[in-house]
Amino acid sequence: MIGQEKLLSYLEMTIAEDRPSHAYLLYGPKGCGKKTAARYFAKALLCTGSEEKPCGRCRSCTLFESGSHPGWAVIAAKEGESAIRIGAIREMIATMVYKPFGDRHVHLIEEGHTMTVEAQNALLKTLEEPGRGQVILITSERPDALLATIRSRCQILNVPHLTDEQMGQFVQKYFPEDLQRARALLQRAKGSPGWLVENLKDTAVLEMSNRILEGLLTAFKGKPSVLFALGEAIAKDKELSEPLTDELLYFFLNALRRHYRGESQPHQQDLLAILSRRQLQLISETLFELKNCLTYNMNQRLGWEATLMRIYAIGANIDVK
Repeated sequence: MIGQEKLLSYLEMTIAEDRPSHAYLLYGPKGCGKKTAARYFAKALLCTGSEEKPCGRCRSCTLFESGSHPGWAVIAAKEGESAIRIGAIREMIATMVYKPFGDRHVHLIEEGHTMTVEAQNALLKTLEEPGRGQVILITSERPDALLATIRSRCQILNVPHLTDEQMGQFVQKYFPEDLQRARALLQRAKGSPGWLVENLKDTAVLEMSNRILEGLLTAFKGKPSVLFALGEAIAKDKELSEPLTDELLYFFLNALRRHYRGESQPHQQDLLAILSRRQLQLISETLFELKNCLTYNMNQRLGWEATLMRIYAIGANIDVK
């Protein structure tokens, strides 16, 4: 886990000593590796290998990876619900009466801050009187939403944002074949590798960006009416606007940089062959204006239509104030 070396060092020391606490609270911003760290720790605690843990080869590690380990359980809000209710915690507690598989049972409560007060109170008694071989891991973005009595009975571990340098290392290591797009998302990721991975997997933004660029090429060739349909399509998904604006901004700013350096354009060559350096600059400024407008409660369809028509006017050398 890039950027979480301090946390990993602590977990590895705990694993080596084989004397874990009965409860841990891993807290930090969304997407910073809380669940990844918790799963690594749980797998290592359950590992029956004789060397470095987790070994990845023993029966315990194999069962863990397949999701069928009898000593491992994940508790989260049910699908369609936003809270972990008392029933889920009671079910977890009920399993603790059975003899652990191997030396221990490990239970992960994801997004612990979503537990209802009743669920937290049910958990509290277990934390006060932990059973032998039972380890409870809790992840949370909002530890302040947990009862103080729960926090006081846990070892508290911080999982912080990654620095810009660490995020750059993360991209280089895990996305060497998609560096351009990954780097374009770095600023918006705000130190969250989980957010970055999620958005790289989401192809909707990239697909719509390509549709817009192809639509602009069609418009420059004499059919600007296609841009109105694009504005309407974008407005159907309001969550698309901000990442789409960033994607287009990166494309045109990168094209402008390449133009200054006299480098060839690797993508959308037909479109970029039409545009001068000055036009690329004006288009980028237009997208910056849209980005600022998105912070207000603007009409998405009208805003995108106006922006796309403004870009068309720039590319077609039409003087639009």
